[in-house]
Amino acid sequence: IDFSWILFVGTKMLGFTENEVGHFTFKKWDLLYTYFKTYHNFCISKQLFAEKENTTHQTSDEWLPN
Repeated sequence: IDFSWILFVGTKMLGFTENEVGHFTFKKWDLLYTYFKTYHNFCISKQLFAEKENTTHQTSDEWLPN
């Protein structure tokens, strides 16, 4: 495990102190970092999810997958 990366992300990207990051569980750090990446990508691209084209075909049995 690269603890320097965990500390860097926690302090510089997430804005916590070294002491606070040191008390995080890895799961908490990972969740915060995942949300940070989603938020950052949203701010950069101005779009959270890419729009998909609707390629479904209308059939008489609409409940069946195509």
